[in-house]
Amino acid sequence: RLPGAQLADCMSTMHALSALRGAVRRAVVQRPPSGCRAAYRGFASGDDATVIDTAGMPLSPEELQSHLMDSIQSSASTDLQLPDKSARSNMWARILRSGTPLRQDPWPHPSGAATFWLLRHADAPAYTNVAAGDVDPFDPAEQMGGEGSNATVIAVLVQQTDPFHVLYGASIHPALPTTAATSLVQAAAATIAPERCEALVSLPGLCAWVRDGERWNDAGMLAACGEESAAAARAVALNQPRPGHSVLGPGTFNAAETAWMFLANQYVDSNDELLEEMMMYKTVLGAGTWNIQHLADTDPEYMVLAGGATAIFEPKP
Repeated sequence: RLPGAQLADCMSTMHALSALRGAVRRAVVQRPPSGCRAAYRGFASGDDATVIDTAGMPLSPEELQSHLMDSIQSSASTDLQLPDKSARSNMWARILRSGTPLRQDPWPHPSGAATFWLLRHADAPAYTNVAAGDVDPFDPAEQMGGEGSNATVIAVLVQQTDPFHVLYGASIHPALPTTAATSLVQAAAATIAPERCEALVSLPGLCAWVRDGERWNDAGMLAACGEESAAAARAVALNQPRPGHSVLGPGTFNAAETAWMFLANQYVDSNDELLEEMMMYKTVLGAGTWNIQHLADTDPEYMVLAGGATAIFEPKP
């Protein structure tokens, strides 16, 4: 758990950046833009276009984009069948083995609140002459790939430096694994001392996971946390007041803390994607510990998704 003063600074800053954070979160969890679906073709159907020649033949920017788009299968409906974890890892390994050069671009948010690190092909257009109006078209609210502003971006990471250094918002092209953002963590950490840098991982699937399994009835949780906390956790997961209460307010969230932290830790332990993201940060930042913080992010949208719980990496002093 963070020291009181530092946690207060963290929460104050997170509140101030709620609009930016919401845009980042929506880009992370949303599907690729509907206008791109027609361009996606069948990885699961065995489309040979997804096979990358690794015999010392680096991909061009256009070939890289094409391979990534080809690795996502579109169905007759509006839903997308995204590659599984193994397929995403294989795609990334093929890109690395091909020797395709990649570049890490810093993109200052117009608000000055954060810097977005963007992973692109090294030969993708560079936007460096800001004085001449050469502005990077990156849009934090858009998914990677497709034909939009982020067509050349394959991974994103957010770096915040005020009032302290924190990394969060890792967003990866849906054809690639979380580890594709590792070089962005390295690039951001290189601008500061890693031992001064924290990281945040959001848990936007937590409430749905608790609801789907009705995990407020978990015997182990009830034994460890008690019925009152479990009942409050149920209210948080369902986003509705407890019986006998008219609103879902601070009292319910405070009563739920013990059970909600118990469930949040179970959720993280069972989620390979989250564990992979957390390990990515720890591998670069070094010694430190991950802890689930209750009500670390009280943005209303996020409260519905995760009850405010956030995984926070604190470096070892």
